[in-house]
Amino acid sequence: MIRLLGAIMAACILRTAAAQSVAGKATEFVPVNSPLDCGFIVRPAALAVLLSPEAFDPSQCQAVIGVTFNGTEVDMRVAGSCDACEGNDIEISTEGYQVLGAPLGSTIDVTYLIG
Repeated sequence: MIRLLGAIMAACILRTAAAQSVAGKATEFVPVNSPLDCGFIVRPAALAVLLSPEAFDPSQCQAVIGVTFNGTEVDMRVAGSCDACEGNDIEISTEGYQVLGAPLGSTIDVTYLIG
């Protein structure tokens, strides 16, 4: 039991150490019930995020990242990349914008944890 607990704790520490906090700009995207880069359909009520082509890797598909705006953090699933994004910029689904309390249609400053 102690060995199992130790292995679980080590995995958590490694995951946290590998995760990196990133600051960038976010814009809103409206899901259209069609598959994106990751191959799954992003429904209008989804909490989804698209990463810049520089930051996106297919191995991140469906990974959950925490996006923070004005002190509110929301977990969102990576659904693909956004062509209009550069560097650390991301696109967030309309539902994600609403849950974050961000003004729809605006560009906002965010941080997100990606690992």
